[in-house]
Amino acid sequence: MRGRRHRVVPSLPAEVYGAALSHCRDLIMTPWRSPKDSDALGKVSDLAREINQGWCGDFATFVVDHLPGARFNWRTDHGFVEWNGRYYDAECPDGVDEVDDLPIFGGRGGQ
Repeated sequence: MRGRRHRVVPSLPAEVYGAALSHCRDLIMTPWRSPKDSDALGKVSDLAREINQGWCGDFATFVVDHLPGARFNWRTDHGFVEWNGRYYDAECPDGVDEVDDLPIFGGRGGQ
């Protein structure tokens, strides 16, 4: 019996994902936000959720500008990235095969 072949799925490169998060964090932290708000965005999951609630286009644009072959997509008021046949956003750096699987659309993010 042959061993199973596992499909290797690409995650967004860590340096691009991290830089996109930092870029959006800088955009979000405008002068009218308090230092307490800054502390709340310290966790990646909180920051990613915040990005997906109004800054997703900025995130996706940054990734597309820094990742060869990535394409910007927009659906139902949400910007996301298509790269190597998978879909990504701030909350889903590992990507999903189907757009509907992105957490923002009610999916589980490939879990």
